[in-house]
Amino acid sequence: MSRVITLKGHYHTYMACSLWMTSAVKKTILLVLGVVVAVVFVARFIPLPPTPVQAHIELKSNPYPLVIGQASLFFSVIGANGAPVETQDFAVDVEMNHAAMLSLYAPVTRTAAHTFQTSIIWSMYGEWYVRVQAVLADGTLLKDTFPVYVYPIMITAPDYENQFRSESQNQSIITDPDHQYVITIPQGTQAMQLAGMVGEMIFPEEIRLSVRGKNTLIIQNNDLVTHTVGPFTIAPGEVIRQTFTAPNKFVGVCTIGMSTVSIIIEE
Repeated sequence: MSRVITLKGHYHTYMACSLWMTSAVKKTILLVLGVVVAVVFVARFIPLPPTPVQAHIELKSNPYPLVIGQASLFFSVIGANGAPVETQDFAVDVEMNHAAMLSLYAPVTRTAAHTFQTSIIWSMYGEWYVRVQAVLADGTLLKDTFPVYVYPIMITAPDYENQFRSESQNQSIITDPDHQYVITIPQGTQAMQLAGMVGEMIFPEEIRLSVRGKNTLIIQNNDLVTHTVGPFTIAPGEVIRQTFTAPNKFVGVCTIGMSTVSIIIEE
């Protein structure tokens, strides 16, 4: 007599039959089971490697914000618990967000237990990228890019600010991409507007959301001044989140694109 059973999606056929075990066979089976149990018991108590530390690179500067001329950049790695992480070395290069601009390599030196420093002479004002690699004590390699803005003259920054947000930190606010519409206001937005560089800033005049789809609007302000997007006012360094549960429409001023913006929430 035969029957079919299912095991993890596979089909197996077996014949029911009687099996006579001798005492020697039983002893052999018990011995094998004993070895298996011992191996499992020992394996349970073998120390496992430590879980990798979730860390991020932190960038600060003097002066802050950056201005044409020489400035010092300070790098460190911060763990998930907010404490510095032991780091072997950093590698840094900078590049302006401009056609035909070459990357500049910046030598880095250790200045404190967990802090490294380099010096950059900023030759032009505008948008720059600081690309950073950090090698942790265990050999782990971290990479990140910091969008920074170099101002033509020194301006007053908010008291709490003296560090930059990296691209990975900007992306970290996105937790549900299917339902979130994210706007990131970069540092230097107002300065570019005053310099007549509004044409380089692309911002939609209409934002369409859906109650059943992208129903949450997230606005992150990395600029040093307050901005307005329709009915929302976002202070420097602030992130706002608004979830819409019913159809609606908002029209208001947008200081990012120097125009008006319509926020339309559909069913």
